[in-house]
Amino acid sequence: MRKQLLVGLAACVAVLGTSAFAGEETEGPKPRMFAIFKDVVIPSRTQEYETALKYMISEFKAYGIDPEMVNFKTVFGPELGYVFVIPIENFAAVDRIEENWKAASEIIGKEKFTDMMQAMEASIDHVDAFHVMYRPGLSYSPENPGLKPDEAKYVRYSFYYVTVGKKEQFEELAKEFAELYTSRNIDTGWSIYESLTGSDLPVFVVAQSSGSQSEFYSRRDEVRELLGEAGEKLGKKALTLVRRIEHKDGWTRPDLSYPGQETVDKR
Repeated sequence: MRKQLLVGLAACVAVLGTSAFAGEETEGPKPRMFAIFKDVVIPSRTQEYETALKYMISEFKAYGIDPEMVNFKTVFGPELGYVFVIPIENFAAVDRIEENWKAASEIIGKEKFTDMMQAMEASIDHVDAFHVMYRPGLSYSPENPGLKPDEAKYVRYSFYYVTVGKKEQFEELAKEFAELYTSRNIDTGWSIYESLTGSDLPVFVVAQSSGSQSEFYSRRDEVRELLGEAGEKLGKKALTLVRRIEHKDGWTRPDLSYPGQETVDKR
């Protein structure tokens, strides 16, 4: 989100070019891209960081910063850090993000804007910036989901570090999982995102939302029973296609998002 992150984001684009779109679906829903900015905060300064971020958001509201110009959805988790998600059309939109934030600083006042950024930066250990693409063709969206968008408070992220050369096999496996879920009429959906920039690629992230962490685990056990031996077989196959798997917990933070809970996009 800050100036340093935007510079890093632009550098990623320069290195990546257009090669990231290899393997993109040509049929069905158009994949969506997101710029991801992650702040890893010094544990002892978490409260200070959140206070500074909330103040910045309050100033955005006070000065009427257009959500079409500046917007971000925030997710937090002990291992995730503070993750800011910004939807973008393509890599060309990266420059627009920087321009919009500069415009916001002009509206608020450069000196005040700089002070707000520095108040946040003082609590940060390090930052990361990368891009992901939503892969609808690999995801599962039930016709009658058991969870409404505004009920999603908890998100379970599973990071699949796919073995080099086995990306296509992993994608086919994801489709098999979706077909199995459809055949069993399971009302619990999941979304798959592919990392386009960053280290240790290829990486796919499976995101599953729930009303709470406890609800997630309870429903997961129920789904496993519904999938039966077929699901267990696909799960074992997945292990042959990856280098490792990591699971991380996240909670949506509308209070740390802009424009906030009232008008934030709920997908």
